[in-house]
Amino acid sequence: MIELLDRPTLNGTAIIRSLFLWQQILGADSDAAQRLRKATGPLVRLPLGADVSPHLVPIAPNLNGFDIHEAALPGADAVFAYVTAEGLRLAASADPTADGRGLRHLQVIDAAGKPHRRQGTERVMLRYRLPPEALGVRQLMFVAITQDAAPATRLRPKLHAWVELEREGVRTLVLPVDTRTAALTPDEAVQMTSFPPGALLAHNVPNAAAFLVLELIGDPVDVKLRGEALVVGA
Repeated sequence: MIELLDRPTLNGTAIIRSLFLWQQILGADSDAAQRLRKATGPLVRLPLGADVSPHLVPIAPNLNGFDIHEAALPGADAVFAYVTAEGLRLAASADPTADGRGLRHLQVIDAAGKPHRRQGTERVMLRYRLPPEALGVRQLMFVAITQDAAPATRLRPKLHAWVELEREGVRTLVLPVDTRTAALTPDEAVQMTSFPPGALLAHNVPNAAAFLVLELIGDPVDVKLRGEALVVGA
């Protein structure tokens, strides 16, 4: 289960929006980038040893449905959908960085260990169970800092986030209303995904469960994470 990033006396989502805006306006002349880094993760955690050898999750082909691996990563189920190719794996590895925060690398590789190009409607997702108090918040925002040296793709979102609600076997999706990205450094970007105000409150009923789903997007799937957080606000 993942944690919610809260501010006891301030609106956490408003803080993130302000830092995001300051970074776009002032760039390197502000300390917004450093503040955004301090406000993030890791939320997506990797198993012990991923910094020595990649953690591999096998993906079973299922053209018409899902291949679900419970607890594939710490606190997360891996969900693969509509996969047609044989021998695919989700590879998760960690690299040290000068600032000590580390760089987590998630990619889909083929049987030869090479990056896999998507075929058809293949999808790769991580699913995290949210704490019960998540259903009692008015504002919810997902924030991620990613790294990408390619200018053409740096500012494209690397993760598509939504909330999945479940009660008595019925599932309801809460989709984001806005996703924005901005540059932090020449090879880093921050992604800010906002959910509809009050959307979770409407489902705050007994026996309801909430999940954060993060879909790894891009072709090929190749996501490098510097920090993430799920932020709440009044």
